Amino acid sequence: MSISLPLYVPFLFSTIQSAGIDLPASEVEASETVEKNDNLVTVVPEQKVNKTAVPNRLELTTEQLFNVAHQLAVNGALDEAIRLLSAIENNPNPEFRAEARARIARILLQKGDLRDSALMFQKLLDEKPDAAGARVELANILLKLGDEKGATRQLQRASAVSGLSDDVQKALGRATSGIRSNKKFIGSFSVGVAPDSNINRATQNAQIDIFGLPFQLDEEALATSGVGLTAAVSGLYRKNIGKNARLNVRAGGNGDFYRRSAFNDFTISAGIGVEIFEKNRSISLPITIGQRYIGQNKVFDFYSLAANTRFRVDKKSQLQLMAGVNYFDYRVRTDLSGRVLRLGLSYERSLSSTLSFRINGNISDNETNSEINDTRSAGGEIILGKDLGGITVFSRGSYFNTQGDVNFAPFPNVRNTNFYSGELGVILRRLSYKGLSPRFLFRRIESDSNIPIFNFSSNRFEVSVTRTF
Repeated sequence: MSISLPLYVPFLFSTIQSAGIDLPASEVEASETVEKNDNLVTVVPEQKVNKTAVPNRLELTTEQLFNVAHQLAVNGALDEAIRLLSAIENNPNPEFRAEARARIARILLQKGDLRDSALMFQKLLDEKPDAAGARVELANILLKLGDEKGATRQLQRASAVSGLSDDVQKALGRATSGIRSNKKFIGSFSVGVAPDSNINRATQNAQIDIFGLPFQLDEEALATSGVGLTAAVSGLYRKNIGKNARLNVRAGGNGDFYRRSAFNDFTISAGIGVEIFEKNRSISLPITIGQRYIGQNKVFDFYSLAANTRFRVDKKSQLQLMAGVNYFDYRVRTDLSGRVLRLGLSYERSLSSTLSFRINGNISDNETNSEINDTRSAGGEIILGKDLGGITVFSRGSYFNTQGDVNFAPFPNVRNTNFYSGELGVILRRLSYKGLSPRFLFRRIESDSNIPIFNFSSNRFEVSVTRTF
């Protein structure tokens, strides 16, 4: 095939030379077999020049033509680059056609022709629907055009493609985060069933010793197993109130519900706060109120004030510092009412495009209306997440130590409790239906204390569906 260029010929051939292609010293006639070889293109300049200076016909392979088009684009000759690439659009080889359309779309994007760029990516996808990378690029363009639903749809289709490369998965994650960060309202919910060996977090020991004397515990004070409905929902509304500030309004709830309603346990909360952000850091000041219910009764109200600051350490990691105070107002056990001071540090890092981890550490001081319930706690957790092309695997391990200030009457000891927990879960995004993804989770909890009533263990398995929007 031949392509004509309305271009000053010496410039064209200097571009060809800069692409690493040798030129003959005199005119080269076009090969008679050019049209028969799908991997050859003959470039024919429109202007005639001195035949002894540069050739007026030059046979290039498709790969060489890609290099020339790249050099033209680098030199700012965008329209000429598009014309060269357009010749390959009709190449019988589908891989060459796809590559040419992708490059044309990117050049159109560089020119600011967003709609034409989107149409070219769509043309590519009509022929190669599994080109996940092109779908991610199209999603980013649609987002710039204000078509958030279209962008989300393209990302969902890209996520469903198996065998994604690391680069495509990384781009997919960035695009998904970009959509969520630009949305005014984001939320999530999950619902499922959860068999649990200890739904009331109580000791398994029917008898405990106090000062060497045995005491029998009531049945209600012992560990109880059960299968319940577990559910959680959360929502966040964001409104910009300045160039680098926005108002965040949150609400949510989570809980477990059983046939024996006395074991129901759920919490609801709502909050509002201001977030101030710059390129590499942000500061948020949230205020939260909430309530916890066990059975049919409200156990306590709580209120919290906090200050959080987040720093971007480098392209792959970020650091967060947290400080806050919680106030608890118990309805019946007023001796437990009081305040908790909290300090926390969190470090998050992406080890690759599909593997990341987060380490959280915090300390707290709990002061109540009764001295025997005053405690100090310290501990941390590590969270790992791995994307496996439509499947997300995550795990969490944590340890916390809680110590009292005085003897925990009627026991002769100052409380010292070690709390361990571990969990392993998987989200099958590949099996999503209308945004609902199956989720499986196993969690093990162990509490080891010198105060017998704080000794317990629990095994829990959740089967649920989850969705973010």
